[in-house]
Amino acid sequence: QAQRAKLDRLPDPTVGVHYGQERDRQEKILGVTVALPFGGSGRRADHAVALARATMATERTRQIRLKVEGDAHRALSAVRLSRSRWEQLSRLAEQMQATAATMRRGYELGELDLAQTLTAQRQALEAALGAQQAELDAIEAYARLRLDAHEIWALEHDHPGE
Repeated sequence: QAQRAKLDRLPDPTVGVHYGQERDRQEKILGVTVALPFGGSGRRADHAVALARATMATERTRQIRLKVEGDAHRALSAVRLSRSRWEQLSRLAEQMQATAATMRRGYELGELDLAQTLTAQRQALEAALGAQQAELDAIEAYARLRLDAHEIWALEHDHPGE
């Protein structure tokens, strides 16, 4: 629109030809009309407004692009962080399970009392539960990223004809 308004500021000549007859077709008239409009302050103002609107649209597009890129970076960071947390908690759960097994063996040999053994077993179960919850969080973050990228549940207009 700004480009069109800029072009409207330039003179746009119009040439016309007309033909007519008068006095019972005894006189024939041939005329040529040339119109050369001059761009005035109104057209300059229209161009300035269109240019301002184009600048605003460009800036709005840039802001939206930055927001979308920021959201994508945050979503990707969330996936990486949740996966890292899941891996750490999984390793911890394995260690806790090994400790609980060792304590269970110590109880069987009479070296540890039942309270210590049950406490270790409870802690191992809680660690396993925490690891499973972290796994679900990682899966959710990954699914959210894929959904936002339209890789799953793509809208119909994204893949016409499918």
